[in-house]
Amino acid sequence: MVEFLKNQEENKIEITYAQMEELLGRKFPKLAYAYQAYFSNSYSHLISDIWLKLGYKQVKLVLG
Repeated sequence: MVEFLKNQEENKIEITYAQMEELLGRKFPKLAYAYQAYFSNSYSHLISDIWLKLGYKQVKLVLG
């Protein structure tokens, strides 16, 4: 995920659950598909910590 984000030339990125799972090499728990908090912009969440440290933030999330 880190390399993917570092190699982006755009300021805005749209990515699917499947793409994130592929980049991370693992499936998300079922709760991730139902609760927006799983992807909140918080340094206490492993995944969002990655994008926040690289200057990105989640602005739109489509659950499911």
